Amino acid sequence: MKKIKIISTICLTLFIIYVIFGFWGVPYIVKNILPDKLKENGINFKINEIKLNPLSLELNADGVEFGTNEPIFVADKIYLNIAFLPILQKTIDITSLDIQKPQINVKLGKGSNIAQLASDKSKSDEKSEPSSVKIRLNGLNIKDASVEYNDDKNSIKLDNINYENNASTQELIFSSKGAQVNLKSINLGKSTVDSDGVKIGFSGFEIGEELELKSDDNKISLNIGKMAILGLSLKQNDTNAKTDIMAKVISYELDMKNSQSLLTINELALSELDAQSGVFSTNVKQISLSQIAANIKDSLSASVGKLELSAVAATANKSSLADISKIAINSINLNQNTLNAQSINVGKTELFGSGKNGFDVLNISQIVANPNTMQIGDVALDKMRFQSDLTDSGLSVLEPIFEALSNNKASKNPQSPSDKAPINLKIENIALNEASINLAHKFKGESITLKNDRINLKIKNFSLNDRFNLSLSAKDALTDLNVSGTAQISPLKAQLKLDAPSIIISPYYAYARPFLNAQLGGKGRLKLTSNITLNGEKYSLHSKANLNDISLTENSNKSLQVDEIALQSLVLTQNSLSLDGLKISSVKADIIRQKDGKLNLAALIKEQKNEKTPAKSKPETKDEELKLELKNISLNDAKVSFSDETVGFKTQINRLDASATALTKVAPISLSANANDAYLSINGKALLTDIEEDTELKINLKNLNLQRLSPYSAKFLGRDIDTGLATLFTQVKINKGALNVSNDLNLDNLVLGKSVPSPDAVSLPLDMALAILRDFKNQIDISLPISASVNDPSFHFAGVVVQAITQMLTDVVFSPFKFIGKALGMDASKLSSIDFAAGSAQMLQSESEKAAEFKKIAEEKGFKITITPEFNPNADAKAMVLSELGEKASKEEIENEIKKIDLKELQNLALERANAVKSMLLEAGISQDNIKIESKIDTNAPVKQDKFIPIKMGISK
Repeated sequence: MKKIKIISTICLTLFIIYVIFGFWGVPYIVKNILPDKLKENGINFKINEIKLNPLSLELNADGVEFGTNEPIFVADKIYLNIAFLPILQKTIDITSLDIQKPQINVKLGKGSNIAQLASDKSKSDEKSEPSSVKIRLNGLNIKDASVEYNDDKNSIKLDNINYENNASTQELIFSSKGAQVNLKSINLGKSTVDSDGVKIGFSGFEIGEELELKSDDNKISLNIGKMAILGLSLKQNDTNAKTDIMAKVISYELDMKNSQSLLTINELALSELDAQSGVFSTNVKQISLSQIAANIKDSLSASVGKLELSAVAATANKSSLADISKIAINSINLNQNTLNAQSINVGKTELFGSGKNGFDVLNISQIVANPNTMQIGDVALDKMRFQSDLTDSGLSVLEPIFEALSNNKASKNPQSPSDKAPINLKIENIALNEASINLAHKFKGESITLKNDRINLKIKNFSLNDRFNLSLSAKDALTDLNVSGTAQISPLKAQLKLDAPSIIISPYYAYARPFLNAQLGGKGRLKLTSNITLNGEKYSLHSKANLNDISLTENSNKSLQVDEIALQSLVLTQNSLSLDGLKISSVKADIIRQKDGKLNLAALIKEQKNEKTPAKSKPETKDEELKLELKNISLNDAKVSFSDETVGFKTQINRLDASATALTKVAPISLSANANDAYLSINGKALLTDIEEDTELKINLKNLNLQRLSPYSAKFLGRDIDTGLATLFTQVKINKGALNVSNDLNLDNLVLGKSVPSPDAVSLPLDMALAILRDFKNQIDISLPISASVNDPSFHFAGVVVQAITQMLTDVVFSPFKFIGKALGMDASKLSSIDFAAGSAQMLQSESEKAAEFKKIAEEKGFKITITPEFNPNADAKAMVLSELGEKASKEEIENEIKKIDLKELQNLALERANAVKSMLLEAGISQDNIKIESKIDTNAPVKQDKFIPIKMGISK
């Protein structure tokens, strides 16, 4: 009994000591003694308050801090609850562990805060038997945690981490020489981590097969046979991602003495990855990585043996952007901020969800990148296909992308411009093989297809900042185009040569339809060579071109057909355009003057209606002015069919040639044409862009068959032309709008035919006019000067010519002697009248000398000489009174006597004068039949020099 009492007393004493030591001793040691002991080893440990309940094994600690030169672990509160009985079996069963505001700070490299935790081996040679303890953790709660990692080049910080989960583990063993945990499996339920707006969660976490955690004085190592994270999700603002992760054979080692950590993973797989950022989303069916290794010592280095992505789908605003069958990278290495990827292969890819865009394969041999540079080896893109509608706003297939980018940008706060230098990109070789393009363009209601099925592009030594070589070819049934040369992106420079042996432009004719009332036809084969130079905003283009076989068709009739247009030189710069050697050959044109007077070629151009009044443009500065120069332009072997429906006239110009040495300055021009047997030539100088300024031309027309002009003579003269040839020499001078034209016209054997009723015909005795003009060789020579102002709004050249001809014919009829003398080779200008002294019918001697010239006209031309009786009532009456009264008569006497002379007396005087002229003509040998006195007496004859009365002379048939 006494023995039992002693044992009970001892147990009670030990229990009291245990309770006292638990409640007060352990907290005192931990708070006051342990920090001093640890400080001797360079470790700082501090705890503000600690409470231990030795009966329930509950521990509460406030203000915990552990570290070296800088804190490694800090926590506001720690609550720990351990089951008692499992301790007797060397098992620590933690029923609950709560940590509030824990902070973990790991620093490697210079100023490391964990290097001092590594210690030399103990000088003691004592060996202790290994011991171990098992730990079972049933509940873990972490609130407002933060983790920070820093080394010399990298920094990672996670804030506001919260964790709550029930856990079950097996056999966490800590040996006497360190810590070692061997687990067969760990299973975690639904968990979330929230760190500064970044939410991470998973529906399940499993470590299977085996987990081994070891710790000694210098190293911590972790080996996991298999790990799975199910339903892993990440969310930050409008960016979120979700996937399942499976990893096999994971190894991690932390060498605290050398401040180095190493992670290796044999296999890592992500399945059904869904990621979304704003309106953009990506789905990847499977991501597989093998032979992953990461090493951190001073800096991060990592490698991946192989990376494969399968069934990658990207969308924007729920519209498909890309469907990629697979992406494979054979090797990835990261060393000191330099990434090296080898053998990248992108499989068959469909773009934009239409099934019409994409490529077969993309191969990239190597990518080496760091924060400032990216070097890429060989890039080959095979059989790219691009198809889209081309609208006023751009390529329709790209509109969802631009809309998504715009929406994404609008949903984010504007960011300040980055001060980072642009990446220096270099690509060794780029090859675009067998690409095709197909664009459908709606232009003013016209549907146009722009396509090429075989495009190849090669670029060597591509760089954003240096020159690189490129060559492009586009060859199919319609196009044979080659471009080669060098280029530079920044600053923009290029030296390119374009060679297009053949481009069929007929598919592009639709661009002209909105402007034409006709159809463009012919193949339209273009041959083009160009040298292109770009240097910033400056550029130059030197080209040579040939265009063959084009036509303009109206109502199934070809109005215009051109076999060849050749341009020897086109030079374009930002300030000038020069065309040199434009040669248009073998032109066939059908020109019709329609019944409304308009030309058919003019009607081929559609009148453009301005839907909106254009805004007034600012006056161009000198820098904006484009200097235009056109020189050495020629038209060769043109054939023109002309018909005038207003009169029923048709003719054919068999050959027309023209040339001008310049269009934009006063320069020589020439033109020659053959129509039937007629020949036309024009030579001179002109400013063709402004002929009113300074023009001088000489025009020769020879051997024109006038009979062909009968439709015009019938309309305007009321007569057909039976025979006749015309020769014309014209000189044209225009100076600042003043037009002066001299015409010398010769008509050979002109004979008018039958009369043709025409409301537009002039009412003139044409036979008489021609007879006056015709010489003894049946020639008619006419000089016809024309003067006008081309600046007059009413000016019309054809109207001026018709008016001049009409006036000339009128003058011939009513002033015949002015023209008849030229036909007879004599001066007949004075034969238009015979002068008599006032009041007298006596023939003057000077006037009698005209009889011989009248005789010549009567005999050689067969005309009748007509005499018009005339008097002047005032001059003749006064002269008659003076002859009776004398010069001394008073004015009053003269006036009284004049009143006494009646009209009959003056009419007799006029008849006497006419008979006196008739007698003179008879005496000269003119036949009575060729003399005619007009029956009408002119009662108001003009007076010459106040004393002579002219008697009008004329001719008639």
